[in-house]
Amino acid sequence: MGTRTRIAIATRSPSERAAFTDWLNSAGFDAVPVRDVGASTRDIEALNFEMLLADFELINVGALMHVARYRATPRPVVVIGDADAESEAEAGRRGASYLVRPIERAGLLFAITLALAEGRPMRRSPRKRISPIAGTIDGVPSRLLDVSHEGVRLELAARHRSSLPPQFVLRVPVFNVAIAVQRVWVTTMIGATAQVCCGGELSHNPQRSTTSWRSLVDLTPGIDGTSAA
Repeated sequence: MGTRTRIAIATRSPSERAAFTDWLNSAGFDAVPVRDVGASTRDIEALNFEMLLADFELINVGALMHVARYRATPRPVVVIGDADAESEAEAGRRGASYLVRPIERAGLLFAITLALAEGRPMRRSPRKRISPIAGTIDGVPSRLLDVSHEGVRLELAARHRSSLPPQFVLRVPVFNVAIAVQRVWVTTMIGATAQVCCGGELSHNPQRSTTSWRSLVDLTPGIDGTSAA
């Protein structure tokens, strides 16, 4: 296997597939179009991909998701679809990220980078996307975006990127929680305002802190209105 990450692309639209292929190849990935989504498991495996980018309409077709997710080391998956809560929830249950059309190059590449960073190892408990909650890292304001019993995704202003050391204490005043976090990945998002997005795993914490964090996760509603993590 080469040094370029191989990303399988499965979409019904040839023009969309061509655009995604150009975007990924120009960004340093190796795009691998899936021309027969109904191919056998052996043929899909033979594509030797490390990540799957798939149309929502195709995730239940053939062996695509079986090859990507149901193996010893699951491959990250980004699903593309329309703005639909049920579709997004279904993708989440299948262990995939969900990207809403229309797709722009910057958004696709960010989703790909994020999925690759987060995709291994699999979480032991589901991730819950939440309405942002204010937190601080050594006094620097941040916002919690996703939570699970084992980790968190948060963002802060890009000018504070240096405030994200390999290990830090995240404080969430509204829940009176302070938890030690091990940084796993960090990336900068360029939009109307530059933001740093960071994913971390809970580090070594006393039982009391861990229990408080799990209460935060369990009691905070997800964006779909559910409260179970």
